[in-house]
Amino acid sequence: MKENNVKFDVIISTARNLYSEGKQGEARELLLKEGYIKKLEEHIQEEFLVLIPISKTLKIELDETYIKLNNSDPKVRFKAANKLLYDFSKEKIRDNIAWMRDPRAIDPLIKMVSDPDLKVSRRALKALSRLVGRYFPDLRTFPIFLEKLKDKNQEVRIDAINAIGCLGHENLLMYLVEMFEKGKDKDRSAIASQIWAWSLEPYGNPYHLPIKWSKSGRKFWIDKMEKALKDPSSSVRIHASRALRCFNEYISLKALKGAREKEKDDIVIQELDYAISTIKEKHKNGN
Repeated sequence: MKENNVKFDVIISTARNLYSEGKQGEARELLLKEGYIKKLEEHIQEEFLVLIPISKTLKIELDETYIKLNNSDPKVRFKAANKLLYDFSKEKIRDNIAWMRDPRAIDPLIKMVSDPDLKVSRRALKALSRLVGRYFPDLRTFPIFLEKLKDKNQEVRIDAINAIGCLGHENLLMYLVEMFEKGKDKDRSAIASQIWAWSLEPYGNPYHLPIKWSKSGRKFWIDKMEKALKDPSSSVRIHASRALRCFNEYISLKALKGAREKEKDDIVIQELDYAISTIKEKHKNGN
């Protein structure tokens, strides 16, 4: 505990120094990474809220859009949540993405996922999933997405699966295993797609932590993807083929070739052929 407190003090002190030197962006990113993204640290979160002021753009959003999330009319709340979803989905962001990478932009959405109106709740969840997936993988959202894996609505489960994958922590993927083994076709496909995304090198989102597989975790999901080549869903088989191609392990050739011999779907065959040729090319010289 004492060692942790010392570490927290060093991080907080560093952030304060950066801020005083005019490096506010670096201070903000350090506190976000150490308090919200890599792990949840309450002391660092408290320092963020004290040290980092609300940006001009976030202030406008809170006053013009977020405030409507508290409106008594569910139609107004839905429209506000939909507006945020649209903002989080745009390629070109108003001013910059700093206002989205702020816990104060996430807090109201976390609350709105529990809205009594189902349409509002689902739209808030989708907006939260989009924000987490693209700009701010805030670990505080994980319990919400974990709970939504049990939802009866397919789209809700997909949003939850995608968000959990985008949080960027290998250990959290284990919460998807049961669904990957027993879930609906679209559930399994979404999970396989997330594993494919994880297998890409480098993982292509600058606002997220770089993907780092443990040796055991990498092997675990390679084995899962090899077995998924026999999945009844062609979409799952496609994503499994892509994941194995990107994992690029010689040992997967046997499973890929075996699947290729039995596959009837032309699109899956193309993916299998691509995976086989990619892995062969890499390993032809014993690399």
